[in-house]
Order: sequence, then C-alpha cells, then structure tokens
Amino acid sequence: MERPARRWTRRAWLLSASAGVGALVGRQCLPTSDPGPSFPLADEVIAHDRGIVLNDASQLSPTPVASHITVRDNSPKAAVERVRAALTEARIAGHPFIASAARHSMGGQSLARDGTVVTLDQQWLEPDTAAM
Repeated sequence: MERPARRWTRRAWLLSASAGVGALVGRQCLPTSDPGPSFPLADEVIAHDRGIVLNDASQLSPTPVASHITVRDNSPKAAVERVRAALTEARIAGHPFIASAARHSMGGQSLARDGTVVTLDQQWLEPDTAAM
C-alpha cells in the first residue's frame, strides 16, 4: 500500500518562518564588539565619585574599593614585601584585604566593599607548602 505524501501544515509554515525571521533579526541586532578583559588592571581601573570601582567576571557586580594595587614584581622577595606592606596598610586603615590572581568568579564574592584589593600578576607564583 502506498503512503500519501506529507503536506506542510499552516502551523509548520508559521514555525519555520518565525524561526527564520528570528535568526535573521538576531544576527543583525547582536553586538560584534570585543568585550575587553575580564578584570581591570591598574591602568584600566574605573575612577568613580566614591573612589575606585572594580568588577568581577560577570561584569554585574561593580564594587567600590578603597585601593587597588597590581603586583608585577619579578622577584619573589619584592612581591612578598609589597603584599605585606599592602596588608599592613589595610590593617591600619581597618579595611578588608583581598588578594587575587584574577577575578574569575561571578557574584562579587571576590571583592570586598571599601577594601584593599591586591592583584598578583606573575607567572611564577607557587604556594609554599612546607611553611604553610
């Protein structure tokens, strides 16, 4: 017995046409610009009337901070001294202290409001497991 040929229904035509129009409009309306880095470096920090504002990877949690320091020292000893000095300054000022290599988290938990933020920008960082 021969099967009858299937016909396009009105519903199938409407679904196909709306999907095609949606794809065409979506391609025309989407931005094609580069979003930039996931976290600002020292020269890309946004100045705000409340001070410095940093953001996390989601770009949805702008957080005002008291200070932002980027440590780029190639010498481990110099980098440690710089972090210790920033920690001492934060303690004296009563600010929370955040040290990070990058802010990949989303939700703002990598930043503290009105805190001191130190971004460690070295390729050689290794934990000292012997000294904990």
